Amino acid sequence: MALMMLITQYSNEAYRSVADGKGGDRGKATEELMARLEAKIIDQYFSPGDGFIYTILEGKPEIMTDLHFIGKATGGFQYIEVKLLISGEEFRARSRQVGEQVNKYDAPNRDEIDRMLLDE
Repeated sequence: MALMMLITQYSNEAYRSVADGKGGDRGKATEELMARLEAKIIDQYFSPGDGFIYTILEGKPEIMTDLHFIGKATGGFQYIEVKLLISGEEFRARSRQVGEQVNKYDAPNRDEIDRMLLDE
């Protein structure tokens, strides 16, 4: 399972609904959606500084597309972004593996560029 951060911002209509007390229990609805997508909410925060909702969740990376479509289709969100997160340990391991591949990779057309430089 992958760790992801879902960043959303309510639409103007959704803000009005929440402010009027008509929004209902969105946390419960979100948990039910995640269960249907076989994902689990780790934690969720609202930032009064930027008006975004930050949800950390665990699930299959394939649900990133689903989250975009479902969130926008409801009309409840004007902004949706999903970020795949990896740990510092995973980052360091991938960096080492990438470094090994970079050292083996030969840029395309290097011979042609070298030949052009020699001709000058």
